[in-house]
Amino acid sequence: MLTANLLPVEEKKIVRFEEYRLTVRFFGVGLAAALAVGLVLLVPSYVFLSAEKKNLAGTIAAETALARKLRLGEALSNATQAQTLLMDAGAFLGRPSRSSRLVKIFFADAVAGVRINMLAINASGSVTLSGFAATRDDLLNFQRHLQDSQMLETVVFPISDIIRSVDIHFTMNGKLKSGQGLY
Repeated sequence: MLTANLLPVEEKKIVRFEEYRLTVRFFGVGLAAALAVGLVLLVPSYVFLSAEKKNLAGTIAAETALARKLRLGEALSNATQAQTLLMDAGAFLGRPSRSSRLVKIFFADAVAGVRINMLAINASGSVTLSGFAATRDDLLNFQRHLQDSQMLETVVFPISDIIRSVDIHFTMNGKLKSGQGLY
């Protein structure tokens, strides 16, 4: 369907201006309403947050002054060092002790007639042991005891110690098996 506006040109302009005015008014009222709603929702939040910001600034200043007065930085550093030491000690104490097994093998379970005078174990696992054996059989039984202990990789007695038959002052050299250190 075809429509035609038969109004004179001057009245057509008035109608068109009225349409523009209503459109501008509609969007203007919508924009003003959106601005009013935004202000109603944002202003209370802004006021509250501004007050909290001032309050937090005062609290931070007071806590900073107190921390300086009580030297909390040093206390934190000391606590961190103590924690590190305790963790190291816990790791050390948490491992099973192998030295007690070695002491038991060398001293407590030692063969009768054998007395240990000196025991040295270095970080690489080398063992040096010196002592006294009443007889050659006591010394050989002690050597067998050390080999059967499964803690030593090698057990070496000088032949000069084994040749003697009684009152033997001996020196034994050996090597701990891997994983059998004194830690």
